[in-house]
Amino acid sequence: MSYKRIIKNAGIKRAANHFFQCHLFDLIHKVETRNMVTKDHLSLSTRNNSEDYMASWTSTLKKIFKILDNLDLKNYTFVDIGSGKGKALLAWYLHTNSLNICGIESDKN
Repeated sequence: MSYKRIIKNAGIKRAANHFFQCHLFDLIHKVETRNMVTKDHLSLSTRNNSEDYMASWTSTLKKIFKILDNLDLKNYTFVDIGSGKGKALLAWYLHTNSLNICGIESDKN
C-alpha cells in the first residue's frame, strides 16, 4: 500500500507507524516483507483456508522476543506457522543468532 493511500485512509500517524514498524526493517535488512498480499493473490489450493498477508510489526516481535529471552531455548526450534514472507523468522535470527528456525507456509507463492 502506498504512503499516499495510507495517509488518505488512516492519517499521517498511521503512515509514520507503518514506516517505522514495517518499511524500515526491510530497508535495513534488504528484504521485502512489508507489502500486503491479499488472499486472492494466493494459489487456488490455499486461498479458501488463508487470510491476507500483512507483516508483523517490529515492536510486537521485539516484545515477544523479550519475554522469550527469560526462557532457556537453546535446545528448541523457533517455528513460525503461517510464516508468510519470513519477517518473524529473520527477526528471531537477528535477535538470537540461532539458525534453529522453521517457517511453515501453505502457499507456494
